[in-house]
Amino acid sequence: MSPLLILIVFLILINFYLILIYNNSEQAYLNNKNEILKGCPKGHYCTLKNIGYPVKCPMGSYCPNEGMNYWIKCSKGFYCPRPGLIESIPCPEGTYCNDFGLVQPEPCRVGHYCPNEKMSEPIPCPIGHYCIRGQTEPKICPIGYYCPQERLINPSVCPYENYCPEEGMTNYLPCPKGYYCKVGTGKINFKKDL
Repeated sequence: MSPLLILIVFLILINFYLILIYNNSEQAYLNNKNEILKGCPKGHYCTLKNIGYPVKCPMGSYCPNEGMNYWIKCSKGFYCPRPGLIESIPCPEGTYCNDFGLVQPEPCRVGHYCPNEKMSEPIPCPIGHYCIRGQTEPKICPIGYYCPQERLINPSVCPYENYCPEEGMTNYLPCPKGYYCKVGTGKINFKKDL
């Protein structure tokens, strides 16, 4: 017999041995030294189809225990970026994971903020603030601007003949009689009109 044929017969016999002895109630596989090991290693799954050859859990999932014959999809608030993970990774601040089985977190949407890890939904930016993409905290409307509604991505500049003297303003104030207020006035220019 040729060495190749002997090897093929040997592998077939090993697989039958694994199926008969362990009967899929306790998984077994061959390591890189051709030793028969019981259980499927963490980060892998073993089924009758792949007995003897553990398969890494696919991206978007993880396998936390030995001997698993299935994988677990990453939960909302978590992601699994590569095969063979034994635990899912929490979505970091400034991102969110709103579905099962994600392979990467989404940056927080414009008009929203994501202050914590493990967020599955971003929080709408409050009135008096604005939020750009990927923010962990809303930015307060600066002096000279106003933010009249939720979910703003940019503050609105105070219009001509009005002023916005404080941070976080939700509306502008009319310029007092006898004073000059140009576009974007924060503090009143105490130079009277002539």
